[in-house]
This record gives sequence, structure tokens and C-alpha cells, in this order.
Amino acid sequence: SDLQLGRGETIADTARVLSQYVDAIMIRTFAHSKLEELAAYATIPVINGLTDDDHPCQALADLLTIYEVKKTLKGLKLAYVGDGNNVANALMIAAAKVGMDCVIAC
Repeated sequence: SDLQLGRGETIADTARVLSQYVDAIMIRTFAHSKLEELAAYATIPVINGLTDDDHPCQALADLLTIYEVKKTLKGLKLAYVGDGNNVANALMIAAAKVGMDCVIAC
């Protein structure tokens, strides 16, 4: 069945209802503010699946792939070549958190 967000249901109401039926919510949306609003009203974990600003799940998957090959992350240097977008933002943040250097070429 479809969510009612496109039919006038507020994000706050959707967060409250889903919180009663599921253990976590993953949201993929354009506006980061919608993610923040959903998280503010949900009583369960809300996972950022994708926004225009950030793509942390992709960054985690990329770091896992690197870790599987290199067996470490700390001290490695990651070069990202591509658009300066949500993936680039997420990789810069994720790399910093695990002790990697990250360079971006857009």
C-alpha cells in the first residue's frame, strides 16, 4: 500500500503512525528537512537512505568495500572523482570519522 504523504498526510503524522508498526524507518527524499522532521516525530530510529545533501548509506557501503580489501581504513587515502554531490559530502564525513584522508576531484 502507498503512504499518504502525497495526499496530504503530514510528515509528523506519518512518523507517529509508522512508529507504532515498524522498528525503524529508512527515508529517501530530496529535502534534508523532511528527514529531520520525520526523525523529530518518530519514536524509532530513522535512517537517512538519501537526501540531496547526504547519502550516508552509500558511504558506509563504500567504506565496507574498501575495508574488505584493505583490512583497515585508518590512514588510507580515498580519491573521489565525480560530481560534487550528496555522495561526495557523505564520503568526506565518513572518511574523516574513520581516520581516512579524502580528496575530491569534481
